[in-house]
Amino acid sequence: MKLIIGLGNPGEKYENTFHNIGFLAVEKMAELESSFSEFRCFSQCQADVSEGKIDDEKIILAKPYTFMNNSGEAVLAMVNYFKNKIKSGDLIIVHDDSDLGLGKIKVSQGSGSAGHRGVQSIVDKFKTNDFIRIRIGIGKESARHIPAEKLVLKKISKKDAKALDKIFTRTAETVKILISQGVSSAKEYAGQQKTL
Repeated sequence: MKLIIGLGNPGEKYENTFHNIGFLAVEKMAELESSFSEFRCFSQCQADVSEGKIDDEKIILAKPYTFMNNSGEAVLAMVNYFKNKIKSGDLIIVHDDSDLGLGKIKVSQGSGSAGHRGVQSIVDKFKTNDFIRIRIGIGKESARHIPAEKLVLKKISKKDAKALDKIFTRTAETVKILISQGVSSAKEYAGQQKTL
């Protein structure tokens, strides 16, 4: 069983912003795989949850109710709810990364948060960074002068939304490779993808 958590901020104010890339990516995964249920409120896990299968492996997709900087609380609630079924290697966190070019996907495990507060919150709650991260680049040449805090809260334009839809499909493909072939193969596949 794998728990795939897309990071973001709840509420209308943050809808369709770059910081909610994690939410949008897991929504696309559920859309592409017919076995997944609709997302539903799962208060015990502090998240909206969709369940399904990829290559006969049970998958839980989740969008936390907590704000980005408190993501660790929801992730810990989910892991505790599923008890011993989720180990650190079964936990996959999908999030935005302003240090990567738009369209770049990077898979990592056991790496530092690199200043991402949502990831740092998870590390702080678990006292470990031994989980898998799928980082989706949102950095753009035209936005280099914009501080990361402002970039992540920018609304996604129609043009960027079209590009991101392709990126989310690539992200879903990366997850399938990760589940069927492991972290190394997923890293290799993600590394072959170009920025947009």
